[in-house]
Amino acid sequence: MARQRLFLWHNYSMGKYWRFFQASFQISFSYRFAILIRMIRDFLMVLFFIVLWQALFKGKQLIGGFTFAGMVSYYILGKALDQLYTFDPANVMARHVRTGDLSNFLIKPVNYTGYLGSFIFGRRLARTFLTIIASIIIILAFPDFIGRPAGMIELAAFIIFAALAWILMFSVSFLIGGLSFWSTETENIRAGIEQLMLILGGLWIPLNLLPEGIGKILSPLPFKYLYYFPIRVFLGKVNTSDMITGLLTDLAWVVFFLFCGSVLWRKGLKRYGAYGG
Repeated sequence: MARQRLFLWHNYSMGKYWRFFQASFQISFSYRFAILIRMIRDFLMVLFFIVLWQALFKGKQLIGGFTFAGMVSYYILGKALDQLYTFDPANVMARHVRTGDLSNFLIKPVNYTGYLGSFIFGRRLARTFLTIIASIIIILAFPDFIGRPAGMIELAAFIIFAALAWILMFSVSFLIGGLSFWSTETENIRAGIEQLMLILGGLWIPLNLLPEGIGKILSPLPFKYLYYFPIRVFLGKVNTSDMITGLLTDLAWVVFFLFCGSVLWRKGLKRYGAYGG
């Protein structure tokens, strides 16, 4: 009986976060015009890079190991991933701490990290829903122009790496949000680190095109697992051995940032309670 009650509570608990996700998705998706504008903006940005690389590929078959179709795929996949990633947890947490709304969550049977993750993911998915569909349609409509996944294993690995990248971005954002317990001015920190992660993650340019010295510095860091590494996996440019090594390294970084965020959260709550939050 005790196990049954625990199982039912677990289902109910997961149901709460599912409802947070649904509510966030429905509310955010109601702003269809804003979603459409964002989709057009992203489409124009990808188009700009396609035209740029078309000029750079003139008379060349490969640049940095990429064909032109592979480079186009790189930017489309990179932008699709970027739409799913978000630094919103830092903003939401900072607002809750600043306004005192965090107290409302602390007195309820809700895991704040679980709430934040489900709510943010629902909002982000709604905002990027049309962009993702548009990307899929483009890939299917121009199969010879845009590279396909190298195989089902690569496609599955790409999805796994993308999921880990989302958690990695969330955990870093959560860690930055935790600084709001000590400072109300975390917006500039958040914006700076977010842009740094976009650049060093390889969103704007494949990292193997950077000078060799910079590449060696970036190699052990977690940034490449946001865009560069997952996309290379998708395109079949990573062998099985490197894929397994990358997966273990990626997991280690995710655990590290989750642990740091957890420690900062506990210390922050003590400070929050001490000041009557």
